[in-house]
Amino acid sequence: MLKFINLYDYAISKKVDQKGILESAKKNLQKSSADLSVIIPVYGRESFLEPLIHYFRIAEENSGLDIAYTIVEHSEVPVHLRTCVRLGINHIWIEKKESDPFNKCLAMNIGACAVKGNDYMFHDLDCLVRSDFFTNLYENVKAKGAEAIQTFSDRRVLYLNTDLTYEALMMELKVDDLIEGPIDTKDPNHTGVTPPKNVGAPGGSIWIQKERFLEVGGYDPNIFFGYSPEDIFFWNKVATVTEMHTCTDPRNEIFHMKHPLTHASNPSLKDLAALHEVYAVNCDHTERLKFLCLQRTFLMEAYE
Repeated sequence: MLKFINLYDYAISKKVDQKGILESAKKNLQKSSADLSVIIPVYGRESFLEPLIHYFRIAEENSGLDIAYTIVEHSEVPVHLRTCVRLGINHIWIEKKESDPFNKCLAMNIGACAVKGNDYMFHDLDCLVRSDFFTNLYENVKAKGAEAIQTFSDRRVLYLNTDLTYEALMMELKVDDLIEGPIDTKDPNHTGVTPPKNVGAPGGSIWIQKERFLEVGGYDPNIFFGYSPEDIFFWNKVATVTEMHTCTDPRNEIFHMKHPLTHASNPSLKDLAALHEVYAVNCDHTERLKFLCLQRTFLMEAYE
């Protein structure tokens, strides 16, 4: 059973050639570095991209930050390239075989190596932000002295009907003005938003200083694939070397777009959860640091 394996040896046996993948990836970069490098891993979901960038840019303008947005697409064909070019944001395509699973960890690491920042933010494609998002984020970072932080305090679920389009999101929704209403999740044509809810499991949007990201070896494409516990695993890795914070003062909301056509599953989820348990429960502090050093070595082959 995986929960009894030696994680260090397992990671070596599953090593991913991140340097080779970075070199072979098709890169269309408008901006190769920034104070804040925002990495967005994607597979499909074309209609989500433009609304996300639209709301990001409103928040960016209000913050005065220097930001680079990078879409990292791990897919059979690059469906987001034209939109990225039109929006003037970075696009990286990592080709995958149809039989291979989407590897979110790989996409995030490759994005971070290609578009460097003093800080990084890893953000899911389906999470919209308010106009004060970046301002609130950096107020929290400063007040807490944070080196790593979950960027939001509250998550609202935004239910979208089966006719989801860019036009519907842009014309009908104003994120700052969204208020909760009755939710009928059984109705596929229902659109509504839930009341704010505490963050729950880590993930969705994580900010981290470059030095800490490199220290823990980034994300873990040799451990996780598909939709899996990669975020909570990363959270626990970071917590090994520094405190992992959450934005609480001021509070920061995100709107998680839930759509009937975006459900995903992973038949290996049970095994991947066992790998997370190995690190979180079975490894002592020395073993964890040894594992982080290994993952850093693998990441730096591509980063430098």
